[in-house]
Amino acid sequence: MPSLKIAWVAALFFLISTTAQAQINQDLRANQMAMFSARVADLKTAFERVVGNNCGDPCVMPHNHGTAYGLGLAGALALITKTVPAKLIVINGLCVGECVVFAGLARQFICVGPDVRFAFYRIAHHTNFRDPPLPEELTTWVRVRTGITDAENVREKTTFPLARSLEDALMMMFADAVRFWKPCDTATLVASMK
Repeated sequence: MPSLKIAWVAALFFLISTTAQAQINQDLRANQMAMFSARVADLKTAFERVVGNNCGDPCVMPHNHGTAYGLGLAGALALITKTVPAKLIVINGLCVGECVVFAGLARQFICVGPDVRFAFYRIAHHTNFRDPPLPEELTTWVRVRTGITDAENVREKTTFPLARSLEDALMMMFADAVRFWKPCDTATLVASMK
């Protein structure tokens, strides 16, 4: 008889644990979907914060002075992952911080106008003085101009100019920018001014 009781207890425990495990799995899936939905919403919000919430056709990047590199990264990720509809982004003015990161990572969606100015720098008033997350071609362009190419600074990501203001930043103008981004055609530039 004791073995029958043990069998019943074992079966009951198995049934409860299987049901509980199924509920846990279902809860995990629901949490993962909620987290994914939150991430998608976060990417869309980041995109809107970087390019402005009145992004038309074409989408004109507002003059950007933000220093939130993570926001630029998330905004670019929203385009790259098709979380937001693909569209042409016109940059024809000052592009700083999050705008530079966004433009560097989402280059296939960007065109530049003749008045574009990209400001490259490390932020001097934060505790993390690392270079912004950019593609190697852009980082190399900066390193060549700053002359900081030694292995230690490259490894530590401290090759960009340390800036307390825009005057301390390294500026890339249109002539150099078209090496990395396509120039906007005239029709796009005219449409972007409306």
